[in-house]
Amino acid sequence: MSEENGHNEEEVRLQRRSEVARRTRSGIIERAKRRNRVLELRAAGLTEHQIAEQLGMSQPNVSRSINRALKRWAEQDAANVEQVRQMKLFELDQLKRAIWAQAIKGDLAAVREAAKIIGMQARIAGAESPVRVERHTTVEVGIDAAEIERMESAWLDSGGDVIDGTAEDT
Repeated sequence: MSEENGHNEEEVRLQRRSEVARRTRSGIIERAKRRNRVLELRAAGLTEHQIAEQLGMSQPNVSRSINRALKRWAEQDAANVEQVRQMKLFELDQLKRAIWAQAIKGDLAAVREAAKIIGMQARIAGAESPVRVERHTTVEVGIDAAEIERMESAWLDSGGDVIDGTAEDT
């Protein structure tokens, strides 16, 4: 009898686990569908408040859902960029290996190509220092002496005051 009870208890436990797993899977699927719907509605131009009303969610939950998706996409983009970077570095390394022996022997064309490849690798890897670009510009304003005289008179006529040779407002 105790063996039978033990067997029944095990069956009940397995049934409970199965039910919990089924509900968990169905909950995960439902949440994923809702997240996708939130993103579809946002892409269609609805506000977070409108989405919350339409889907029966709170606005903070809608906002959180959108922010999490944006964060995931940013992480995926960063991973994709890193993958492309690594692939390009590998390709350049293969090209460099193909001409390296010739460059070491003094073949100037191979040396130039190897130097270009090394430069590209450094740029892609981010090993080059950023280039600082400075711009200097001169702007000329064409105001003749008569115009300056007219502006000073207008300033003084409007109540401006002259202190130490400069016009100031009193």
